Amino acid sequence: MSSPQDRDVPMEDQGQGQGQGQGQDPHQLFLDADHDSAIGEEERDILSTSSLRSSVYQFRRENGRTYNRYGDRGKSPWDLDHAGADHAADYVLPNDAHCLLMETFGPGLTACGVENNRDVQRVLDVGTGTGCWALEFADNHPEATVTGVDISLVQPTSNPPNLSFELWDVEKQWEYDYKFDLIFSRMMTGAISQWRKFVRQSFDNLNPGGYLEVQDISFHLRSLGGNLPEDSALAQWTRYMLEASIRLGAPLDSIDCVRDIMIDTGFEDVQQKSYVWPMNPWSRIPHYERLGSWIVQDFTTSLTGISVALFTRGLGWTPTELEVFLVGVREDMHDESTRAWWPLYVPCISFDY
Repeated sequence: MSSPQDRDVPMEDQGQGQGQGQGQDPHQLFLDADHDSAIGEEERDILSTSSLRSSVYQFRRENGRTYNRYGDRGKSPWDLDHAGADHAADYVLPNDAHCLLMETFGPGLTACGVENNRDVQRVLDVGTGTGCWALEFADNHPEATVTGVDISLVQPTSNPPNLSFELWDVEKQWEYDYKFDLIFSRMMTGAISQWRKFVRQSFDNLNPGGYLEVQDISFHLRSLGGNLPEDSALAQWTRYMLEASIRLGAPLDSIDCVRDIMIDTGFEDVQQKSYVWPMNPWSRIPHYERLGSWIVQDFTTSLTGISVALFTRGLGWTPTELEVFLVGVREDMHDESTRAWWPLYVPCISFDY
């Protein structure tokens, strides 16, 4: 698999190098434990929610699905047939995204624990989706001003006084009149194509001592013991998805490079935390078994919506060809004998709490 052209930062071995957290990689902790117990836009163009034109609510149809038309972001592969599904998390996990992500990265709202710092006064939630994270942060921190931004207007209209939502494409130039203490982004894989630009603009728009945290999945499916055959439908699907995303300019493994980009940009005290999503409930560790049950349900239910734009736009498949192929993918996703799992990473600025 070739690397995307803009991936000019070499990927280091996860769990090694500058800025890593102390102790053993949580991926390895999971694997070791389970191996013993488991078998088997040119101008900013920000529109506030109080002054939106009707055109903001216009969408386009493709292969029987609804996609965003805001600005030039029609390239986004995530459709809107589930509320707020303009990036991976809200599509794959349309109703339960926030709860699942809190179960994964929690118990706090940030993996680095920065929400415990009451000096955080201005917060930007990038790719806010349905706004659950921003709402909870605003409720928990009435002293902070929270702004959630997205390219789709799917957030609630009744909000705490310290929370606002804005329609905005973060790939365009940022022109805020103030800076932030925390910039937060999660599960934006496939939605951001210029991660180096995103990190630079985050750096330029943070107050001294500010925090950037990115939570995301890497689309390199792994299996414990190598039990997932390379020629299986599931393994082929992950390779096709990654290949198509690279062709379309927004690789589904971009998170692999974000930590290095943060360091190169000038962020200090960068650490990276590692997490695991089992493909299904094959793990006998209760926490991971619970996550696996959640993941397989959401992936299999939303599989066509996850795949159709990438396969048709990026690989030239027809919707019919795709549906035939996905029958085997769904079967493999339920196969606990493969012991397959997804790696997730959170590069963030360390916070001692």
